[in-house]
Amino acid sequence: MNYAYIRCLPSDRDMAAQKETLGTHPVDEWVREEEYQENEALDALLERLGAGDVVYVQSLVTLAHSPAHLMAILENVSEKKAVIRFHREEIDSDQPLSLNLEQMVRMFTEFQSETVSLATKTGIDRAREKGVSTGRPRKKDKNVREALRMYRSNLYTLAEIREKTNISKTTLYRYLAQEKNGDE
Repeated sequence: MNYAYIRCLPSDRDMAAQKETLGTHPVDEWVREEEYQENEALDALLERLGAGDVVYVQSLVTLAHSPAHLMAILENVSEKKAVIRFHREEIDSDQPLSLNLEQMVRMFTEFQSETVSLATKTGIDRAREKGVSTGRPRKKDKNVREALRMYRSNLYTLAEIREKTNISKTTLYRYLAQEKNGDE
């Protein structure tokens, strides 16, 4: 049996890109993982794989969260005499690789980098859903108001304003521009 395994990714939430890519292969059944960090559908698929079955995935990062996770999956699939075909990397789990060491290290470095990036993006998305703001914290309004008051009085230098309020020249000018444009 031929399976296509697709996973919700921050860059492909509806999995359309994966469907398009894997749609070119002879797929009998689609297996969908609705959340990036979950493996329920993957685990169920691995349980029912048999000899000669083929699983198509878009890339290494679609299948596994880490090199150790990938190794465990590959061992499981190999024991069952099934095959995983990685579309982007153009490799099959049952074929010897004709890559030199540099190419192999590059491929696994990219895989690890992508898994870290996806985990980070997923965490940021979940934090935003909970209402957590990301990025650099805003300056305290009291300090900004004091810096603006000092600047408008024309009695203080920018260095004195910075020293007393801990508001930089750039930040001060940004707040002045926002006031001028009515962006408060």
